[in-house]
Amino acid sequence: MSEISNQQDIIEKGVIPFPVIVELIAEASDGKTHLSLLFSNPALADLTEMGESVEIVRKLYPDDCDDRYFRCKTFQDVRTALNQAHIDGRKTFIIETGSHLRLIIGIEALQEIQKNKAQRSSLHPTEWKYVNAEMSKFLSKIKEEFKMNLIISAQMDDEWKKKEKTGKRKNQSYPKMDHIADIRLFIKVKEVEEGETTKKVRVGKVLKNRLVNKLSSDFTKEIMFESDNNPEALKSFKKILAITKIDESRWVM
Repeated sequence: MSEISNQQDIIEKGVIPFPVIVELIAEASDGKTHLSLLFSNPALADLTEMGESVEIVRKLYPDDCDDRYFRCKTFQDVRTALNQAHIDGRKTFIIETGSHLRLIIGIEALQEIQKNKAQRSSLHPTEWKYVNAEMSKFLSKIKEEFKMNLIISAQMDDEWKKKEKTGKRKNQSYPKMDHIADIRLFIKVKEVEEGETTKKVRVGKVLKNRLVNKLSSDFTKEIMFESDNNPEALKSFKKILAITKIDESRWVM
């Protein structure tokens, strides 16, 4: 679908689309990538060192995996992937992962500084404002200009203090996701009883839902996801969007 046809759809429906920014946090193999790919018509930018997501994209989209999967090593790669996804008519852009995104924007900022100060090896604290400014432009392009949903994943890792592990786990989010995201979910695989047997399900603990007051009776605390390998059905996507209480006619799908 072209950019023009996207705009025509918006005009014909007579509604203002509401793309969402969602952060999915999970331990390795608990399904954050799988769940993100169940959003409407996605493209995925894989920033991880080993290109970890390609097999999951291939599993869910065997016919057009190569058109949906982008291996990105620089922030310019990510920009290019986003532009191509928009041209291809994608409705959702996925970034694996938020911590990798911050790293590559920071590298781009440092390379700009090194053009005039070749000896510099790291950013000064005040220079991270460049990273924040570039991220703001990127978010604006996705949500306001392209009207696409954005999913940013976050991995869990060991917490360290004074060069020692604390025994706790912490999420490696892009900084300020608590302010940036409309929805933040912590995904965990749990065993639940079903009659005389048990089965494994993904459960999403709702850490944030910007669209509903946390003290309201309408605030959903937890979402249970059944096994879902059918992206076209949008079953899991609709479960997540339903907690926003935004009219379905405004969902970007």
